[in-house]
Amino acid sequence: AIHALRERWLYEINDDGSGAAAERAYRYATFTFPSVRAEYVNVDNRIFPTSGVSGWLVLRSGVEGIGSDANFVQLHARASTFKGIGEKSRLILRAEAGYTWTNSLVDLPPSLRFYAGGDRSIRGYEWREVGPRIETDSGRYAVGAKNVVTASAEFEHYFLGDWGAAVFVDSGSAFDGTAPDWHTGVGIGARWRSPVGPLKLDVARGLDHPDSPFTVGLSIGAEF
Repeated sequence: AIHALRERWLYEINDDGSGAAAERAYRYATFTFPSVRAEYVNVDNRIFPTSGVSGWLVLRSGVEGIGSDANFVQLHARASTFKGIGEKSRLILRAEAGYTWTNSLVDLPPSLRFYAGGDRSIRGYEWREVGPRIETDSGRYAVGAKNVVTASAEFEHYFLGDWGAAVFVDSGSAFDGTAPDWHTGVGIGARWRSPVGPLKLDVARGLDHPDSPFTVGLSIGAEF
């Protein structure tokens, strides 16, 4: 694919304290870049897999002066494996890794940066909570990072037909340096095998100074 991106973002409104209209210090970025995506799915059932693996990988790159405001190369991959345990249980393992090669991260727009935290990342933390953030008079904002790594282990057991429960642990971080600042969350959930895929209601708690003592997440649909 070829992407053409023009993005504007704002984290803080400048105010000189005089009561005059605040100045909005917007930032802008223009990027035109190619990307390649590869996907692999080999499971026994796409709605409710109990055996197999799946994953995808995306590679994208832009060149400064040739449609983009900065040089960058970015690799992002996710993978899952499913293992049935008897007729009523399954183990799900997930992993994610992303890396950005650039000497100008500040010029990359927020949509080209990595984030962690939330229902499909590290449960127990709010959406985009894990990773670099800034404090402003308007609130706290995730600014995104060069790299991301997450991992998850989840065990489900179905004891009332299509109704069941799960326990899980998630860990990872979005970070700029070479070493991630690991954050881990643990939780429990209710499961229903609906005709369109599992319905999941999760309650989780972060173990590393989360913003909220607990998070509640609801999702429905197939794994893919």
